[in-house]
Amino acid sequence: MPVELIDLQMDVGIGTTQASAQAAYQRVSEHLRAQGDGIAWVGISQTASSDNGLPLARAIHVALPDLPIILGGYFASAAYRRLLQDYPFLTGIVRGDGETAALEISRRLATGQPFPSQQIPGLAWLEGDRICTTPSKKAADALGPLDFGSLRNVGLYQLAYLMTSRGCPFRCNYCLENYMRSYTEYPPAIVGRQLDHLSATLHTDKILIVDPVFGLGRGRTLELCQLMRGRGFTYALESRVDVLAPDLIPILREAGVEHIYWGVESASAGTLMRMNKVRSQAEADRYVKRALEVLKACFQNEITAQVGIMLGFPGDTEEDHEASLRFVQQMESLYNQIGGQTGVHAGYAVDVHGTLVFDGSPLAEQLASAYPHSSLSVNSRGERLVQSPSPGLGLSELRHHCQAVRSHERRTSVAVERISRYVCDPLILFIAKHAVSIDAQGIVTLGENQI
Repeated sequence: MPVELIDLQMDVGIGTTQASAQAAYQRVSEHLRAQGDGIAWVGISQTASSDNGLPLARAIHVALPDLPIILGGYFASAAYRRLLQDYPFLTGIVRGDGETAALEISRRLATGQPFPSQQIPGLAWLEGDRICTTPSKKAADALGPLDFGSLRNVGLYQLAYLMTSRGCPFRCNYCLENYMRSYTEYPPAIVGRQLDHLSATLHTDKILIVDPVFGLGRGRTLELCQLMRGRGFTYALESRVDVLAPDLIPILREAGVEHIYWGVESASAGTLMRMNKVRSQAEADRYVKRALEVLKACFQNEITAQVGIMLGFPGDTEEDHEASLRFVQQMESLYNQIGGQTGVHAGYAVDVHGTLVFDGSPLAEQLASAYPHSSLSVNSRGERLVQSPSPGLGLSELRHHCQAVRSHERRTSVAVERISRYVCDPLILFIAKHAVSIDAQGIVTLGENQI
């Protein structure tokens, strides 16, 4: 069964207003309706929220009311119960990895078998008033490289994406990664083939490695560095300070890595334990010490570090936030010291943010019993913002602490350039560098091969 891949923003355009966004959804639905009975089903991937997926699904359902529509991704996997109950035009939701489920859905529809079905792994659907689910299944280990040649406007992409592993073996209670999938590594040979394919297919020299945590296993990490080196690519990746050893940082730099996002999240032992990142004060002390060691290695080797700090975690107090403030002050002092000694000024950023509680996360399930005094915003698209982690610590105090922590970052010109390459929306970069047009419906179109 042939597959058509549609990237809404690249292949249709960007709706800059609610009306133009709706026009983009309508354009997709008309494109699908024009194909008549040639379409068996539609799958919509939801990486983060419902901003595009649900209104797009609604527009498709209006145009093709009998066409099965399946939602997938992090947001849908976590909030599947509420989505199925609130949006009856959804035929089902695939929870977790979708490849195996997609193949089975296609096979069943192609052969006229019943759908939805208990035979489809990871599927959730509404049957009357009852939500039915099937167990998730690990994606096939033999999956080959992703075919970026299937993209309609392959020449427009400013950033390539590479996955060397899926899932995460850690159990941070605010995260949805374990809800999605178990940790699985791609064989290095597959990673090498994917790099060959990216080099031959895409018109970019920048790769974002999208592993939730890169660098598990020293031997494998060294093998991946060997594969990455000498291809003309530069890379950005995300890891943990207790995963990548400091002596691997110069090897990563030689392989082309220029930006690393470190999800430190806190320097408070109490907060780290509540997050389930560490189990004891001793582990927390080692964690913070190791964080400074890997950051020092980044500063010495001209890698731009971006450090994630989460404030307002349920149960947080002033003392917890002060611990994180002291940490970034130490980081700043270390950076200045190394810069003075070496003349290397790749800069670093502090990504300080509030705490979002996602439906389906272990933290969401613990809130009522473990943190009865925490106050959260109204549920919006399956997530809530902690507005007061503990009595006496409200939004104004959280904003003040965020500003204080952020004031110790060092966004040099090198840091700004690198962060814009990998972290900022590549579409924004494309629009800034290229001539784009706005059609009669107010949709920003990025290329010629548009739907």
